[in-house]
Amino acid sequence: LCRWLPDGNMAKGNIAKGNIEYLGRIDTQVKIRGFRIELGEVENALLSHPSVREAVVDARGEETDKQLVVWLVGADDVVGATSGSPLRDELRTHLRASLPDWMVPARFVFVDALPLTPSGKIDRRALPAPGQEDLIKKEYVAPRGSAEGIIAGIWAELLGMEQVGVLDNFFDLGGHSLLIVQAHSRLQEHFTQASTITELFQYPTVRALAKFLKRQDGDGGDPSEAFREAVENQVARRRAALGRGLISR
Repeated sequence: LCRWLPDGNMAKGNIAKGNIEYLGRIDTQVKIRGFRIELGEVENALLSHPSVREAVVDARGEETDKQLVVWLVGADDVVGATSGSPLRDELRTHLRASLPDWMVPARFVFVDALPLTPSGKIDRRALPAPGQEDLIKKEYVAPRGSAEGIIAGIWAELLGMEQVGVLDNFFDLGGHSLLIVQAHSRLQEHFTQASTITELFQYPTVRALAKFLKRQDGDGGDPSEAFREAVENQVARRRAALGRGLISR
C-alpha cells in the first residue's frame, strides 16, 4: 500500500506495524509511457560521473510523447556545450550500466549554470527548452541500398527529423516504445521478413536492422526485391505448368 505523506514524501508498507519503505518525494517522480521514474535516482547516477558537477532531470513534452531531459553543468575541466556529443555518448553508457533504458534521458542539455529561485532551489520552469542539437546523434552516414533507405526514411518521418544516418540509434534520437510500434507497422508494408518489435529493440540502428532483415531473407539481398522475385518465380512456374497441362485453370 502506497501513501502520500503530508510533507510530500511517499512510502509503502504497514504503517501500523512500522514496516515502511521510503519511495521518495512525490514532486520528483514522473510517469513516462507507463514507467514510474524517480528523477533523483537518475540525477544521482549522473552526479557519480567525474565530468558532471550539477545535474537536474525532468520530463518534457506532451502527455503521450514525454521524454526525459537532463540539464548538466560540467566539471571545471569540462567545456560543456563544445564537448557535447562525445560526452553525451559517454554519459549514456555510464547511465545504462546502472539504470534501465527507460530511465536514460533522451536529451542532454549543457548549461553554464542551473537557474535558481530566490530561495536558492532549482527553478525548473526556467530551464532552457531542449533542441535538436541536444539529441545524441552520430556523424551522418548516408543509407546505401533500398533496405537502409526505407528504414532511414521511416525513422526520420516518425522522429520528425530531416534525415537519419545508418549509424544513428533510434532511441538516442528520441524514439520510444510507442514509436517503435508505429515503426514496426510501417516496416511490414515494405519487408516480407519484417522483424518483431523485440528485434527492433535489439537492432536499434538503421544499418544493424537492415543487415538483420537481409539475413532473415536468406540470400543477403534486399527483402523487398526478394519478395518481388519470389512472386514472379511463382507466377512463371504456374504459367509453365498451365502450358504443360499439369494443372487446370
